[in-house]
Amino acid sequence: MPAFVLIENKYHGVDFSRVLDPDCEYIKCVLFDLQTLWYERVPLVSLINRENERNPIVTYNEALINSTLLSIEAVAYTIEETETKKLTVKYYVSATPITFMFKLTAATAEQLSLQLIVPLWRTVLLLDSQKRNLKAILEKKDAELEQYRLEGAVLKRTSMQTSKFNGEEFEKSYMDQDDSTITREDKTILQLLTRLTHRHHLKQAVHFVDRNTVAASVAQSSGGQSCSGSPGDTHNKRKKRKRRAIPGIYPIKFPELADQQ
Repeated sequence: MPAFVLIENKYHGVDFSRVLDPDCEYIKCVLFDLQTLWYERVPLVSLINRENERNPIVTYNEALINSTLLSIEAVAYTIEETETKKLTVKYYVSATPITFMFKLTAATAEQLSLQLIVPLWRTVLLLDSQKRNLKAILEKKDAELEQYRLEGAVLKRTSMQTSKFNGEEFEKSYMDQDDSTITREDKTILQLLTRLTHRHHLKQAVHFVDRNTVAASVAQSSGGQSCSGSPGDTHNKRKKRKRRAIPGIYPIKFPELADQQ
C-alpha cells in the first residue's frame, strides 16, 4: 500500500507490496526520501515467523498482512537508525495495535532505477499522452462546431456555451506563474516531451507500449532472503521451536480475518 508521509520531520514515500516468484512469495518494503531509496524483500513465511517471535501476544499470518500492510495506510511510522535502517509501521485491528518492523538496506543504482526512475518516466509519458489526446479531442470538437456553422446550423445554447479551446493558454495555466521556481532541469524534461522523436526514444527506453495504461512494473532482480517454505509450512515450523510464553497473556487472534487457522 503506497503512501507519502512525514516521518521524523522529513517526507518519505513508503510502499508495501507482494512479489510473486515461481517458488516463493515475498513482501517488499520500499522507503524513499527523495534522496536515497531503502528496501527489504523478505519471504512471506519469514516475515510471519519474525513478527510472531518479535510480538508473541499477536498471531501474525497471511490474512493479517493482507488486511494491513497490503490494504490500508498505517497510522504511524517510526525510523530507527542503527547499523541498518529500521522502519516500524503501526496499524489498529479491532482496536488492537499491530506493528511490523522492516530491516532496510540502501538500494543500488540499478535498484533505484528499477524501483523509481523507470516507473516515474512511464507515468510521465502516460500523463503526457493522455494530455495530448484530450487536447486533440477538444480541438476536434471545436472544428466540428465550426463546420456546423459553415453549413448553416444555428447553435442556440447559452448556459453551456464555452469559449474556443486555446492549447497554448491551456499549457500556461498549469505552469507556475513564478518562473524563478522552474529549474533548468524542469525545462529539460518539458523539452524532451515536446519533440516526437525524443518521446519515441523515451518510450523505447522504458518499454512503454500501451498509450492508455502504465506498463507493468519492472520485475525486481532476484535477491534478498531465500524462501524456505510456504505459508502452509508455518504451523510445522512452529512445532520445532516453541514461542516465548508470557504468563497470563495469550496470542491475540482476529475472528474477522476468516482464513486464520
